[in-house]
Amino acid sequence: MYTLDKGVTQGTFKSPIPPNGLGLPILKFHKNKPDWLIWIGALGCTDSINNCHTEAWYSLDHGLAWKLLDTYVYDIDFAVNGDFTKWNTQGKPIDDQLIFIQSYVKKEGDIRNMSPENTNLKLSWTTDWNLGSNGMDWTVGFAIFDQFMVVALVRIIIKELRILVFF
Repeated sequence: MYTLDKGVTQGTFKSPIPPNGLGLPILKFHKNKPDWLIWIGALGCTDSINNCHTEAWYSLDHGLAWKLLDTYVYDIDFAVNGDFTKWNTQGKPIDDQLIFIQSYVKKEGDIRNMSPENTNLKLSWTTDWNLGSNGMDWTVGFAIFDQFMVVALVRIIIKELRILVFF
């Protein structure tokens, strides 16, 4: 349910696919663009085909139209969050469209049998809703808060956890 007029009327939107029941985030909101939503749903999780996987969809019109962004998504967030306003070496303000997507590199199989500890999770980013080849492999998590972004990377062979902080 949503409102565009401070609660005078309410509307609803239809999600592009069912919500994920995997304990992952389901809906993300943009701090400055109230119409922008990201939905993480799941498909194939109610049958025995072993093809349960997540899909991230975005909407720029409060859920009236949805477009697929990525599959086998573990986490996703808009970069504009709190006081985190610069994420580049030039110190330029963050583009409103910058999003971070953490998803499994191998996009096949049952996501319920995958984990950041045994399957490569890549943290990618985009400013135009299209994923490129940029990113960091073997991430186990990321968080954006205040003026910081923290990314945790694991190096399995040497049993090392590395923490990167961006501000």
